[in-house]
Amino acid sequence: MPRIILVSWQEMGMTNEELVKKIEGLLNTDADLDFLMALKEKDLEKLVACIRGRVDQVAEKGHHMTRE
Repeated sequence: MPRIILVSWQEMGMTNEELVKKIEGLLNTDADLDFLMALKEKDLEKLVACIRGRVDQVAEKGHHMTRE
C-alpha cells in the first residue's frame, strides 16, 4: 500500500482556525464547522489531507461535485 502525504508543507504550522477554514474551502461549504476547533491540530491536518485526497480522486475520475 503506498504511503500518503497527509499535509502539504503550506499546512504545517497552520492554526486550528486556518485549518477549519481550509476544510470549509475544500468542502465548498458555508456550514458552521466551528465544532472542529475542538480537535487537535494533528487531527485537523489529517482531516484536511483526507478530504483533499477524496476531492482529488473525484476530480481525476472526471466527476463533478455538486452541492444539493
